[in-house]
Amino acid sequence: MKEDNKIAEGKQSFIAEARRKQIIEAAIKTLDEIGYVNASLSQIAKRTGISTALISYHFADKTDLMNHVLMKLLEESKSYILERVRRENTAQGRLNAFIEASLAYQGTHPAHYTALLEIIFHARTPDNIPYYKLDDDEDPTHA
Repeated sequence: MKEDNKIAEGKQSFIAEARRKQIIEAAIKTLDEIGYVNASLSQIAKRTGISTALISYHFADKTDLMNHVLMKLLEESKSYILERVRRENTAQGRLNAFIEASLAYQGTHPAHYTALLEIIFHARTPDNIPYYKLDDDEDPTHA
């Protein structure tokens, strides 16, 4: 019986993670299409074909969802760029690779890049500080 419960829990966890990824991708699409200010949980739900309540089950609110989207986008762009930078052996080569990879990421992932900019320039901390004004070591959810 315990083994069956573990399998069921693993399946539920997999399904929940897949749903979260689906919601995050819908949020990216929504940010690209209508921007941060107009993006709401209902707009995201509409583009995903699910209920707003289901989004609220996985994310506390719009801010929580946008923070998850931001972290995904930053990690994705960082991985894309650093993979190319690490191939170079010289400082000049790494700098060139960084610039080229940054521009290539923007060109090959335009919706993701737009979503990233929308969050950075429009999202605010609980103290109403824009994310772009935070220091590098500040966590936007606790500033």
